[in-house]
Amino acid sequence: MGDVRISPEAEAVLDELWENGHADLVGILEDAIDWAADGDARARAHRLEGVGTASGAWLVVVRYRGEAWVVVWTHDAGTAQIHGIARTEAF
Repeated sequence: MGDVRISPEAEAVLDELWENGHADLVGILEDAIDWAADGDARARAHRLEGVGTASGAWLVVVRYRGEAWVVVWTHDAGTAQIHGIARTEAF
C-alpha cells in the first residue's frame, strides 16, 4: 500500500462510525482509502478541478445499505491525503 495521511476530520468520521457499530462500513471506507493510496483506477473515477491543487481532488464513491458515501482525497508527493468522508445524496 502507498503512503496515506488521513485528516483529523476524516479520522473522526471513521471513529464515530466504528463506535456506533458500523464496522462493516468502516471496512468498506478503508478499502476506498487503500485504493487512493495505491493509485487504483476505482479511486479516480470522479475528479474535481479548481479546488486549489494542481492535480485537483478526487471522490471515491462507495455504497452501503442503500446509501452513498464519499471519500475526498488528493495526491501530493507520493502520498494520498484523505480530506473528508461523508454520506451524500448526490450519487
